[in-house]
Amino acid sequence: MLDTEIVGDNYIIQEKAFLLGENFLKKYGKEVPKLNISNVVFRKSSGLNIEANYNSTISTFKEETIQPLMEFINLLNRYQESEKIEENFDVLNILYLNEKSVQFNQISEVKTMEQLKEQLYHDLDISNESLKERDEPLFIELENGLKNWGYQYEYGLKSNDWRFESFGCFQEYYENGECSEGYRLYLKGDSLDKDKLFELIQLLNSHPSLTFQDIVVSNLEDDERILFDDIKLIKSMTDIEKVYSGENESLGRVMSNKGE
Repeated sequence: MLDTEIVGDNYIIQEKAFLLGENFLKKYGKEVPKLNISNVVFRKSSGLNIEANYNSTISTFKEETIQPLMEFINLLNRYQESEKIEENFDVLNILYLNEKSVQFNQISEVKTMEQLKEQLYHDLDISNESLKERDEPLFIELENGLKNWGYQYEYGLKSNDWRFESFGCFQEYYENGECSEGYRLYLKGDSLDKDKLFELIQLLNSHPSLTFQDIVVSNLEDDERILFDDIKLIKSMTDIEKVYSGENESLGRVMSNKGE
């Protein structure tokens, strides 16, 4: 259903925004539903803010999930221009599937898909979800290989709690939607044998499609884990020995599973 509502403390100011929203839906009432957009709300803030529901997921690697948003923004900008609305359309808040939301700023400046994606790249939830969805087949394949070495993902392939996930990307490593320096990976296994860990790191470093920055490997039986801060720097068994001895903590360190 397409509708608007009056929101905000100042009724007269918000009523004007409400009427602009009503007029928008009258003008583009056929186009908007085709974009899976509903519940469009105009409200007054410093400029005009628009809120809407989007009945879809959003992935930076699937243009079919972004194109409707681009078309909706085009409609808004066309409406502002045709109606000669002087106030800026400052913010577009989109509520999409599973009660998630994303905010687009200065939508009058968003003219291309690349500009739209650039804003999406700054949303860490969308960037993270998009990467994981794209790379999930690779992680499934990797999981099978890890099992042959006696390791598995510590929190499983998927987790319902974002605080406990087997792989992810640190905020500072996101670049144009990609994890530029590589994933952090949490594994568990029966042993923290040095030779075995070195072979594991070689396996991960040689992966043709996935890049890893750091890994945490837990040995549940011994209540111990080991962190390698950047596995690309682990070149030899000597480096492994330095981690175990504490000689070079920039490479990694041994910790207790109950806390460092």
